[in-house]
Amino acid sequence: MNVTESGTTTYKLQHCTEPGEYHYEVRIASEVRKGKRSFFSGMKMRYVLQCQGYFNTGTLRYRLFCKEKVPVDPKGFPLKKLSKAMQLALRITAINDDLIFHVSPAMKILQLENPEEVREKWKGLRPGLESRYPDLGKSITDFEWQLKDENIQRCYTEDTLFRFLFPAIFGTSYSERFREGETFMYHNAIEEVSLPVAHKARLQDFYRILDSGKLEFEGVLQADHKDFPRKRLNMLVGELADEGSQHSLIFENKGYYDLKPRSGIIKGGAMQTRIAIGRIYKKETEIDLKLLEDE
Repeated sequence: MNVTESGTTTYKLQHCTEPGEYHYEVRIASEVRKGKRSFFSGMKMRYVLQCQGYFNTGTLRYRLFCKEKVPVDPKGFPLKKLSKAMQLALRITAINDDLIFHVSPAMKILQLENPEEVREKWKGLRPGLESRYPDLGKSITDFEWQLKDENIQRCYTEDTLFRFLFPAIFGTSYSERFREGETFMYHNAIEEVSLPVAHKARLQDFYRILDSGKLEFEGVLQADHKDFPRKRLNMLVGELADEGSQHSLIFENKGYYDLKPRSGIIKGGAMQTRIAIGRIYKKETEIDLKLLEDE
């Protein structure tokens, strides 16, 4: 704890780096509307997050293992009948069910350790997928692109779900005022287009003695950033809208983490993101996280 000259009390969040296992339930749901068409996808997953201790480099080794994956409807109930696209997604994403990451003490993903293992799983899956789903060749080709040497690390370190599970919030001092954090790329924000976003966070209801607290956060779009994809967005608008029409871009991103600050772990959280381009495009994504048990 530290008290600044302005009287603001700040607290530094410490991360538990001892080897152990944390069992989480995660629900991710996304709804996209393009013109008059709308699409929904939802998944409920159970993950084992296993901290395996430090490397000599000072980074941590984490294994992220998916025990269960269930497609759900907008109300969170399991789907009784799966579309062809959902069947394909389940089979493809199975290659991500056992990942090993190098993670900073702040709990930020630095590197995927086992990309070759992921690629080998994909090589075994691809022939069967191409023969069974010949009309979904583009989805298969897009996934192949992600696994290339020049793309695979960025795709995993920038993935929205993995960034939520490894949020890089520890080792940093916070108060009840929003603190500006790093700028990151919000992966696949609009179709395959990523957006630069600045992260801001503040503490609420923080009680170290009771081992409880909440870290609220929001993401602020950085339209003046050098990597802002203006040309790609204009191309997307040109595909969806009438020539010469004007459409504003709306980006809203906010959420929280429930913390056990004395224990140094995350016990739950949620994030909501809303992106819209006028009335021609809208994407809403929700992620919910709940700690089931820790060992």
